[in-house]
Amino acid sequence: MLEACKPLLSGVGETGCEQMVARLQQMGGYAHGPLGSARPRPSAKAGGPRFQWVRIPSGSFRMGAEGVAEQLFKAGDMERAEARSRELLALADFHAEDWNYGNAVHKSHALLGRIALRAGDVDGAKKELLLAGQTPGSPQLNSFGPDFDLAEELLDRGEVSSVQEYLKLCGKFWKNPCVDYWLSELEAGRRPKMNRFDQCPKR
Repeated sequence: MLEACKPLLSGVGETGCEQMVARLQQMGGYAHGPLGSARPRPSAKAGGPRFQWVRIPSGSFRMGAEGVAEQLFKAGDMERAEARSRELLALADFHAEDWNYGNAVHKSHALLGRIALRAGDVDGAKKELLLAGQTPGSPQLNSFGPDFDLAEELLDRGEVSSVQEYLKLCGKFWKNPCVDYWLSELEAGRRPKMNRFDQCPKR
């Protein structure tokens, strides 16, 4: 697989290619590199190569790229939505200095958590929620706030502690009084409705 990867990642070099292969294996068979994509080959013969490499546009990592996975999710195509989210996360590894990096990490993990919930995997959803909260932020997240769809769905299932931890993580990049207000409401045993556009009282 490494040899097949090199021609597609000529701008990254062998080290970058090795990282892509490792990331592909870690994420279960789906990954994008700056110039190439690896996907499972369902028709591959037993014992043959499991992946084929296909060129993709170099501009795929851009604002709004994560919206493709969200649209697939809304359409009910969970398999492709998950694959697209994991591909974007793998691609993000090569763009850690890009201003859109934080958006890609946050939104991809948040969506993967919602997909996990649809499959009944609450523990997996909680893990993805915290990974979404570990984003370094972005111009958009810092100003307009993080996604709360997954947090709301987990609260509906009584998973308060995970949501509290998520709020604390988001408070590192989103300096909004709602974070402390919602934390205090949860601590008091109340169920706040988390909307990033709310006007919350300061604590």
